[in-house]
Amino acid sequence: IGQLMAWRYYPVCNTPCRTGGHVQTCCRVHGFGDGYCGWGGNYAMCG
Repeated sequence: IGQLMAWRYYPVCNTPCRTGGHVQTCCRVHGFGDGYCGWGGNYAMCG
């Protein structure tokens, strides 16, 4: 999955970490520095 296409497969990628709520983990923790989040244990490839 390309980073440019990731938003289609990982909609939660468009949800900022600072919103909190149901979002548990930020992509930056898994090596992504864009400040967006992954869903639970699944990390979306936010480029």
